[in-house]
This record gives sequence, structure tokens and C-alpha cells, in this order.
Amino acid sequence: MNAKVLTVEEAHALLPRVKEIVDRLRRLRHQIAATQERIAVLEALWDDEIRNESNPDAEEYRKHKLTNRRQVRQFRKNAEELDRLGCHVKDLDSGIVGVFHVRDGKAVFMSWNLDDTAHETYEELENNPRVYSVEEARAMLPRLREIFREFDRVSESLEKARHELSLLEVMWGDDVEDDDHPDAPQVRRLTQEIRRLVRYGRDLERELHLAGCVLTDFQRGLIDFYHVRDGQIVYLCWQRDEPDIIAWHPLDAGYATRRSLDNTDKGELGNPHAQD
Repeated sequence: MNAKVLTVEEAHALLPRVKEIVDRLRRLRHQIAATQERIAVLEALWDDEIRNESNPDAEEYRKHKLTNRRQVRQFRKNAEELDRLGCHVKDLDSGIVGVFHVRDGKAVFMSWNLDDTAHETYEELENNPRVYSVEEARAMLPRLREIFREFDRVSESLEKARHELSLLEVMWGDDVEDDDHPDAPQVRRLTQEIRRLVRYGRDLERELHLAGCVLTDFQRGLIDFYHVRDGQIVYLCWQRDEPDIIAWHPLDAGYATRRSLDNTDKGELGNPHAQD
């Protein structure tokens, strides 16, 4: 996917060309559907015999198949041109298209209805999709390390409390919930502790979201940051045992596709077990 970042002015300059391509895609999709319907009718009528040279409809069938291939190639070619322009179709039927854009420091999808290109709509890519520079992301690392240490502590405490509660429930069954049961206070204490730990874990996640960090995996300590690199929106990618921001990956790809910031491909960056 071409995650090219465009300004409002650049996007508006592209819209006439985009409208031409989208109109062509609409026509081609209609033509493809009609051709495929004719092919399906012939296949339903003759089954495998339609492919025999002696079949009276064989020539028409081949013609429709060739036409369909040509139409599909043309559709792909036009779709690829849209992608090269950095434009993406959100709804082909309604003619809604858009581009990636940075608005007020956040990554958004800026879109238009091609019948009304005077008014654009801004849709945030994520909850608080702040766009970070490498330096800004680096400045977050001390706090991120603290947060993941807290996640570890919460996970360990939750596991212990749930284990203790489970033992009591196995030992006593529903009786342990009676107020006069000797272990009832312990059950209430453990239940309250579990709720407190869950709330605290959610507070930590909320802090990350408010900072514009994308929490990919809290157990492994994976964080993504929206970032503009070579004119495209990408993710800076950091793992908790890494001393610095060293990697990035495309917006539509994941950890396995990580590349180093100096643009050299290093397979170990994308290996989820490389640093285990």
C-alpha cells in the first residue's frame, strides 16, 4: 500500500485525474460483471463440454474469457495508478476516495465524495494517532520502560491472586461466598485486588493511547509510533529490550517486515525470537 502523505492542496490538484480513474473503474467493474455472467451462463448450459472445439458456443466462450482477462488487467492497471498517486478508494459505488494526511500533528485519512470535492472529511487512523519524529519517540522510551515493568508486576500479581481465589473456590465451592464463611473475607479481598489490578492495567494502556503510542503486544513489550518517512506514513517500531528506536515497518505490515532506520535490510529485525 502506498501510504504517501499529501497536503490538502496536493490532494485537490489530483482530484480531476482521480475522478477519471474512478469513473473508469466503475465502468470496468460493470463490464467485468456482465462478461462473467455470460461466461457463467455458458458454463451452466454446457458444463465441461463448452471447452471442446466442436461445441457450437466454444468460440463465443473463448471470446468472453479473453475479454474478461483484458477487462481485469485494465481494472488492475487503473487501480495501480491510483495507488501510485497515493489515492485510495474507500467506496467505489459512492465515489468516496481519500489520501493519507497529517492534520494537527495526527495521522488521518482525508477523503471526498467525488461529486462534492469542495468538502473533505478527516478520519483518524487510530485513537489519538499522533505522528512522532524519531527524537520524540526516543524521548518516550524511559516512561515506556517503566510502564512495561508495571505491566509485568500487574500480570504477576493478577496471576497470583487468581490462583489463590481459584484454590478457595475449588476447596469450598459456592459456600465460600457466604458472609459467615471463615474464608469469605479472603475471597472478598482477592476479588477486590483483582479488580484493582485490572483497572490499573487499563489505566496504563490508556496512558499509552493518550500519548499516541500503539500498543501492539504488552507481554512482549511492542510499541508502534506513527511516523512520516520519505513522504509516507509508517510505523516506528520498538521492543522493550531494545536500547533505542532502531526499526520501522510499513503501515499495512507487521513486526516481521521491520527494517533498520538506516535503510539496510536486516533479517534479524523481523525475527520475533531474535532477542529472546
